[in-house]
Amino acid sequence: MNEDECVELQQCEMEALAAIYGSSGSEDNNSGFEYSGDSGPIQGSVDVEVDSSVVQQLTQNMEEKIDYLPPIRMAFTLPPAYPLVDAPDITISCCWLDNQAIDAIRQQLSDIWQQQQGMGVLHSYIDALKYDLASTVHSISINSEQDRETIMSYDRKQKHKQFEQQTYTCAICIEEQSGRHCIRLSCGHIFCRACLASYLSILIDDGSVNQLKCPDVQCRKSSSAQISDAEMNELLTAEQVQRYKRIYEQRKVDSDWTRYAWCPRAGCNRGVECDSQIDRLCQCPCGYAFCRL
Repeated sequence: MNEDECVELQQCEMEALAAIYGSSGSEDNNSGFEYSGDSGPIQGSVDVEVDSSVVQQLTQNMEEKIDYLPPIRMAFTLPPAYPLVDAPDITISCCWLDNQAIDAIRQQLSDIWQQQQGMGVLHSYIDALKYDLASTVHSISINSEQDRETIMSYDRKQKHKQFEQQTYTCAICIEEQSGRHCIRLSCGHIFCRACLASYLSILIDDGSVNQLKCPDVQCRKSSSAQISDAEMNELLTAEQVQRYKRIYEQRKVDSDWTRYAWCPRAGCNRGVECDSQIDRLCQCPCGYAFCRL
């Protein structure tokens, strides 16, 4: 074995991977690829995004629609005799893979090494994780609510990122806008933020708080197309949101004095729905209990 040749091959492989995935600390480094080897064996890691077709196969039994899974982290150490004699030392970690799945992946990567010994295999390992994972792992494993929230949060973040990179035609101004300047409502319709904010502001100023729905014609006929609190907070100022809440509370209490009442606690003044099981008793979210007159 020529140790100098191994060193040269390792360095060439690191440079090739840096060119593909971005060098450590650079703006184009979206994969988290990094390595170092100044004082010993080359060590590094890369975050592998699983291909969308594989994600669909792995999440088909989930209740939620998942388009993106958090990346698989592949950490590696290159022994002195890699790649001519020894295989790289690989560690796999991921919140949605259990130990059995990781063992199966390690066997899959070992098979690749047996086929390609003498050549740099890290790129082949990455491709196997990205495109061929479903041949080894048949479903994701969620061991805790924290893992589930990590998965759902990552999926939301990536969907939002993709949304911002596209362009859309606003159904109000009929102009094309960048996704960064648009919002997709829960009903699925897309508007530019400026138009939708102006539309909602006019309704609130007019006191038409029950009409705060998606502007689409069909949605306006539906009772389930209300603008959500989260969407209002994204689009409106704090003062506008507070004005909406005051008018909405007023309309709610005025609509049925037998069901609603104002909280008499100083500084609260919320509209409260009274307890249907106990006559006249009301319990405000502020914690104050009182009897309706």
